[in-house]
Amino acid sequence: MLNPRLMKPAQNYQVGFEVTVRAPRERVWSALVDETSNWWPKDFFSAEHPEGFVIEPHLGGRVYEAWHGGGGVLWGTVVVWSPGYRMTWACEMYPDWTGPGRSFVTFDLEEQGAETLMKVSDAGICISAAQAATSLGNGWQKLIGTHFKSYVEAAIWAGPPAFDSGRLNVHFEMRPVPNGNGHGSGRVPPPRSR
Repeated sequence: MLNPRLMKPAQNYQVGFEVTVRAPRERVWSALVDETSNWWPKDFFSAEHPEGFVIEPHLGGRVYEAWHGGGGVLWGTVVVWSPGYRMTWACEMYPDWTGPGRSFVTFDLEEQGAETLMKVSDAGICISAAQAATSLGNGWQKLIGTHFKSYVEAAIWAGPPAFDSGRLNVHFEMRPVPNGNGHGSGRVPPPRSR
C-alpha cells in the first residue's frame, strides 16, 4: 500500500528556445529525422555503448536509443508528424530521469530565406519539475543549439556521400621560418599561394 505522506505531487514545467540554422528547411528536417545518430553526442545516451538514436519517420513511430546486443530504451512516440515542418514526441519520464512523468517535445521549422528557424519546446508533468526544467532546458540547448546546429552548418548538403574505396593521400610540409640569423624560429610559415 502506498503511504500518502511519502508521495510527491506532480508539477508541470515548460522549457523552450529558438535557434537559427544556416541551411534550407528541407536540409534541417533531413538532418533532424534521418541523420540523428550522426549528431547526437555519446554523452546524451543512457548506455555506455550505444549504436544510435532512432526516430521512426511516421505518425506513431518510436523514438529510441538502440544499444549493442539488441537492447535499448524507448524515449517516446511520434504523436504529431508534419514532414518538413513539425514533429512532436510524447515521452515517458522514467524514475532515473526526474520521473515518473510525461513530456511532449516539439520541433517546429520555419523557413527564413536560406536559413531555418527551429523552435524547440519541452512541456511536461513530473514529480521533480524544477530539476527537469533545468536539466532539459540546458540539455536541449546543448543538443540542438550546439551539436545539431554545428552538424548541419558544417557543410553544404549535396545528398549522402558517395562511397569512395580509394585512399586519401595527404602531404604536410612543416619547416621553420628562418629568422635574421639564419636559424629557424619554430613558427610555421603561412601557406604559399599556388
